[in-house]
Amino acid sequence: MRLRGPITEAWSHGDKWKSNGFSCAYCSIKRDSGGVTRLRNHLAGMAGDVVSCENVPKFVRNIMLAESARGRKNRADAKEHRLYVEKAIMEEAYGDARRSNIPRDEDGQLEWALRESMRDTGRSGVSYSPLFGASSRNQPVRGERCNSNTPPLERASGSGNQTTISRFYHSPSVSQAPFDLDLARSKAPSQPRVDIMLQGDSKIRLGKIWSKWFQANDIAGTKANCPYFASAIKLTQQLGEGVAIPSGREIDGPLLDLNYEDLLAQMEDHKENWARYGVTVMCDSWTGPYKMCIINFMIFCNGRMFFHSSVDATGHFQKAAFIYGHIRKVVEDDVGAKNIVQIVTDNGSNYKAACKQLVAEHPHITWQPCAAHTINLMLKEISSFAEVDEVVRSAQRICKFFHSHNR
Repeated sequence: MRLRGPITEAWSHGDKWKSNGFSCAYCSIKRDSGGVTRLRNHLAGMAGDVVSCENVPKFVRNIMLAESARGRKNRADAKEHRLYVEKAIMEEAYGDARRSNIPRDEDGQLEWALRESMRDTGRSGVSYSPLFGASSRNQPVRGERCNSNTPPLERASGSGNQTTISRFYHSPSVSQAPFDLDLARSKAPSQPRVDIMLQGDSKIRLGKIWSKWFQANDIAGTKANCPYFASAIKLTQQLGEGVAIPSGREIDGPLLDLNYEDLLAQMEDHKENWARYGVTVMCDSWTGPYKMCIINFMIFCNGRMFFHSSVDATGHFQKAAFIYGHIRKVVEDDVGAKNIVQIVTDNGSNYKAACKQLVAEHPHITWQPCAAHTINLMLKEISSFAEVDEVVRSAQRICKFFHSHNR
């Protein structure tokens, strides 16, 4: 058969039939409707609204499948870009007015952020998470049972000043979505029961029993500010009485395995963005007081950071060849060199030499020295000046005096 155009075009493998139909050049099937879309599905063997072609060559079928997948991806990208533009326009129009009404206390800021996120998703009808993709407001996410007390994962507003705990548990990405559903539940408002509200001391009773647990186990009270603690309390309230309390063996055993599996599933979703957004590999070494050395590798992609692996470098000379071998394994074997945009390490000569060799092998990858480490080196050089060293030593003596006499 002789092609009528590029091999990737569906009309190169068939002809138009009547006004909106097609005829296949391989099996001579004719349909009165469907056009190029059904012809492509017919050649790709995609079951549904049209029968598959039995005579099409396998390589042509694979090309049609790839073109169909590319078309779906382009449509999804266009939809995501439209939502992003709408979000930017709304933030430009309403951002100043919103920021002027931000409460100063942490609880007020959390309530304000939740209220603004509901307002944003209410305009577009869609919430977007880089891990789970776009979803309808009323659609449960990743198997979470939908009920009136468990809201879906929604997009939080990125305007305003974040508190310390918000910066720790939120992503710096555009979507600002919580990391998982438990964090989303921790910010969800809950409606108290009437009979509980009539008991004026219910909050004090709950606080006393929980404070006993914190104090008996020598746990700082600030740990109650963790969103996972609030999420556990709210879920316990939703489930009510009759649910067995998990034992320590269950928490350290099967429940730990379940959380680990959830994290692996989130990581798999994260990996799907590597080729699309590019990856930054970050490498840092740590040496303890007893000369124990660990090299950590982190992966940053689309506003998300994940711990990848660590290497026990105790007893090894961290020369350029040693560093190069471990970075090369992460780049080529674990992540894939084609997905990596840049590598960030400290400014040591061994890391510079190792990354220089790696960049020579993969020219599209750039090496970026760590800004914090560079500033530390600059300050260390500045402190070597006599006049600066005198000021630093004087400040150290003053601090030591206050620490020694503050009893």
